[in-house]
Amino acid sequence: MPLLYDRISVKNFKSIKDVTLDLGKLNVLVGPNGSGKSNLLEAFLFARSVVRPASFPPYPFAPWWGYQNIVFGQDTKNNVEFRVEGKTGKGVPFSYSFVLNGAGDNVNLLDEDLRVGDELNFQRRGSLISIENGKVSQAQMQARPGINDRYAINLKDNRYSIFSLMMALSTEKYGAYEDRYLALRPDLVEAAAPVILAGRPENLSAFDEVFQSFFKDVLYLSYESSLAKAPIPPLTGVGTHGEGIASSLFSRYGVSIPGGYLNDFLKEYGLSISYNLWHGQAVSLKLVEQGLQLDVPGIPDGYLKMITILHMLDMRPSLLLIDELENSLHLKLIELAISAFRSFEGKVVVTTHSPMVVDLVDPSELILLEKSSKENEVPSTVAMRVTDPEKIKQRLARDGLALSESWLYGDLEENLG
Repeated sequence: MPLLYDRISVKNFKSIKDVTLDLGKLNVLVGPNGSGKSNLLEAFLFARSVVRPASFPPYPFAPWWGYQNIVFGQDTKNNVEFRVEGKTGKGVPFSYSFVLNGAGDNVNLLDEDLRVGDELNFQRRGSLISIENGKVSQAQMQARPGINDRYAINLKDNRYSIFSLMMALSTEKYGAYEDRYLALRPDLVEAAAPVILAGRPENLSAFDEVFQSFFKDVLYLSYESSLAKAPIPPLTGVGTHGEGIASSLFSRYGVSIPGGYLNDFLKEYGLSISYNLWHGQAVSLKLVEQGLQLDVPGIPDGYLKMITILHMLDMRPSLLLIDELENSLHLKLIELAISAFRSFEGKVVVTTHSPMVVDLVDPSELILLEKSSKENEVPSTVAMRVTDPEKIKQRLARDGLALSESWLYGDLEENLG
């Protein structure tokens, strides 16, 4: 089972001053242009680049051309804050949060908190990390020299997250006891010895899962056909715009797509996949439709987008984020995608402007976004859910209205909270 991201809180990111959302299996963000739908998805993308930086040293502001373009009101005195709460596959709760400032385009992580279960707590304040360990017994101390209830570690560089400091994790047994030997990067911390974590087995296993998977298992797609169709070097993963889809499929599966969401789609539509290999330097996709081979220029955009979405589902992320689901997709493909999202073991968040998408989902799956309009304040994103989905469905059935009509013409707003 993947990690479950149950609740997120975002402060001072782009148009979002302060938004907290509980995430269900399928979450459909709707609202007018400029209401903050894409910004909410990008908040995850930003948080992932802080937690799991793509470059060293990290510079998570690059996709937005600087900190001033991501901080609320472009006021660099504000700190961006992000928090997520969830559970591991076995139901152990965890939470993680950070507070970051980038004034002068300098990355400065001010605060971080990572809690796993009811025993393990990593707390960062400025350049000091305090680790509260699981309760260590006298017998464990005797069996395992160097193990402590608490650790204090000084950081050399405030640009790096707690997860970047953790270089390796191993399990070691001493008699009847099991602990986790956590090696930290010596170039980033002033620590005389590795950290040895103790605790109940379920909390230690949960820490393993969070350490290995957290935010590596969040995939984001803002599909762009021209980038998805471009040849790309082998062994490249799927990018945020669909680039690398051919390379990812080729390196994972070759021409034999295993059972799963993508395989089911290809069979239903009479399709198969092959590849163009450009002198071993690049890979592009070929689609075979009832014996007719289609090179990249002839592949319908809707097919290629569905292939990308379903391949991402087959990668089994904990959280899949898709901006503007309906673009390039026929209604039947949208319906197929939503059906796949509901059967998927992880969670999905999509944005849409389309009444067709709204009419395919349940009122409980909608999150309505709008901009606040308080006088003398910078407009900020407000997110609301339907408070009584069953009441809405009964009223729509009584009045003969579609959910999209209620959304577009305002009656839905009286049932929001």
